[in-house]
Amino acid sequence: IFKKISYGTWCFIFQGSLLIILILIIRKISLGYMISLLLALLHGYVIDIFGIFMNLLPDTLTVRILCLMLSVATLTTGIAFAINCKLPVLAVDVFYIKLSDHFKIPFKNVKTVFDCTCTMVSILLSLIVLRSVPSVGPGTIVTALFSGFLAHRISEWLNARFIFVPYFKCLEKIT
Repeated sequence: IFKKISYGTWCFIFQGSLLIILILIIRKISLGYMISLLLALLHGYVIDIFGIFMNLLPDTLTVRILCLMLSVATLTTGIAFAINCKLPVLAVDVFYIKLSDHFKIPFKNVKTVFDCTCTMVSILLSLIVLRSVPSVGPGTIVTALFSGFLAHRISEWLNARFIFVPYFKCLEKIT
C-alpha cells in the first residue's frame, strides 16, 4: 500500500507509537525510552539492509525453516541477555517489560498476547485492504506464539548459571 516507506521505517514508526502509548498508560517517562527509540531507528536500518540479503537466499522450504529456527533462537536469546544485563532494549521490548511491571503480569504472557494480537491485526488489515495475507506465514505465527515463552526459559536458564551485574551502573538507572 505504502511502497515508498520501507519495512524498517514502518518498524521505527510502530515502535515510536508504542512508546507514546506506554507513556500514556503508565504515566512515566525516562531517558531509557529515548535510547530505545534510537535503537529502534538503528534496528529499522538493519532490517532494511538484511532484507536485501534475504532476497539473495534460495527460496526453499529447508532454507526458510533454517532461517526461522536461527532467527527465533537469536531473537529470544538476545532478549534474555538484554533484559538480564539491564541493557537498553528496543522500544517494543521496553513496551513489554514496562507493561509487565506496571500490571504485574509475567513478561512472557504480555509478550505472547501482544505478539498474537499484532499478528491477528496484521491478518485482518491484510484481508481487508489487500484481499490476501502475503506477509503472515507459519513462521510469523510460530514466532508470535513461542518467542515470549522461549525468552523466559532462556532467561531462567541464564539466571540459574550466571550472576548478572551491570558493567555500566548508569545504564541500569536509565532502563
